[in-house]
Amino acid sequence: MPALRIGLPRGEKRALGCYVHREKTIYISSQEYLYDPYVLIHEFYHHLRNVGGKHRGTERHAKEFALSFLKTT
Repeated sequence: MPALRIGLPRGEKRALGCYVHREKTIYISSQEYLYDPYVLIHEFYHHLRNVGGKHRGTERHAKEFALSFLKTT
């Protein structure tokens, strides 16, 4: 289970969210985006790829994963 933090890590300025694999943490830029399922699912994809031992995954794959997940719900 990844940790979840509000605010971006140092060096990240414009993203809505990001995943830091060293920390196993999903960062969300502001509390406003904490309620955006797309942002959370997109970053969770990066976590799944990391803990699954695969490469970190591309942004395109993370986008497709999140959109596909949201379509099924």
